[in-house]
Amino acid sequence: MGLDMYLYRATKKNREDLKHLEEVEDDLNRMWEPIIKNELPPDYYYLDGSVLNEHQLKLLGEMREEFERIEQQRRAIHDEMNGHTDSEEYNCGEIGYWRKFNALHNYIVDNFADGVDECQEIPLTKENVVQILDDLNKTIEILSTLNKVEREGHYYKYEVPEEIELPLIPRSGCFFGSLAIDECYENYVKRAIDVFSMIVREWNDDDMVWYQASW
Repeated sequence: MGLDMYLYRATKKNREDLKHLEEVEDDLNRMWEPIIKNELPPDYYYLDGSVLNEHQLKLLGEMREEFERIEQQRRAIHDEMNGHTDSEEYNCGEIGYWRKFNALHNYIVDNFADGVDECQEIPLTKENVVQILDDLNKTIEILSTLNKVEREGHYYKYEVPEEIELPLIPRSGCFFGSLAIDECYENYVKRAIDVFSMIVREWNDDDMVWYQASW
């Protein structure tokens, strides 16, 4: 439990194909809902076939085949997205992950989602990515000018004067993690610089990049 943060990249075609599959799956669910309700028992999908009659087995087989076709197409798209990331570290188009880096989450929600924070997908343009990268670099520059306070058993903490406002401001939330401007915060910023620098460096006009969080 906590703030999990994901950054994704895919080609526009991959995204369109996935959206289309979602629509097809929704249509199938609407079609099968009354059939299931009227003709199949509860927990139908996992029941031993011996408890179903011939007609029910036929219906169950047809339903599984239709949904399996969709799942095969989805897996094929995910394979393409995995190849597009050029990294074994991530899957299904995922090119970045942070846990409880609430300052970056706050920054993206405020700047690119009008402050709406509902775990929704937040699309990012190249200009958005460049802006994020610029402010991450500014953050590191500011940290380099600040004093550090050693704390035994904890990350060292920065002394941030009131007149200095960091571009990425920590945000409180349920299980969002620490609000401290400390070594952990600095490491998160440096990791984010690596990720967003890679995105800018490899940007392709056929790409789509989006951010999504969950908690």
